[in-house]
Amino acid sequence: MRRIVLVVSLIGWSVGCLAQQPKTPDVETVTKVTILNPGIGYEHPIGHHQTLYLQGMFSISGSLGYSGNLGWLSELYIHPALSLEYRYYFGWKRRLERGKRVALNSANYLAGFFRTDFPERYYWNNAGSLDRFRKAIHALGVTAGMQRNYRGRFSLDLNIGFGHTIEPGYTDASGYWYTKNSQFYFPGRLSLGIWLNKRK
Repeated sequence: MRRIVLVVSLIGWSVGCLAQQPKTPDVETVTKVTILNPGIGYEHPIGHHQTLYLQGMFSISGSLGYSGNLGWLSELYIHPALSLEYRYYFGWKRRLERGKRVALNSANYLAGFFRTDFPERYYWNNAGSLDRFRKAIHALGVTAGMQRNYRGRFSLDLNIGFGHTIEPGYTDASGYWYTKNSQFYFPGRLSLGIWLNKRK
């Protein structure tokens, strides 16, 4: 009886091994240096086709406006920023079937993000004066995007979505209040860089 159980178990195990599909590759850890918003990004797997992407960078932005009293006004801002994204990659199997590259998370994704910028700008206070200082502006939202890490180390990351910014109010040492601000916006980002992993 023991021999029969042993033979049936071995046959079942063999059939199970033969029936298994070859394992498709999954998301990987990726480190890259970004160029347009100079900084460094680190992406780490947390589940099947899921990653967390952390990026520290210098964000570049600008403004252009017109005032009847002051005329045309323009400014260029370069300030530090931090971003954390949860990414879910999809269309993996389809890319493999078409012979497309999926190494180093080269696929399309949906993401939820939280970002904090630290710009130094002018702010109006409740005394009617204008002061310049640095304060944090937070943003959260969702994006859809695509990432491609090519064999030549070039990295392309493009996304667009919907978000909400939260700019907290602030009271300075003199007791002046600087208003808070909150608004919806449509974030979009083109990120070019160089991935630093071992070549694949």
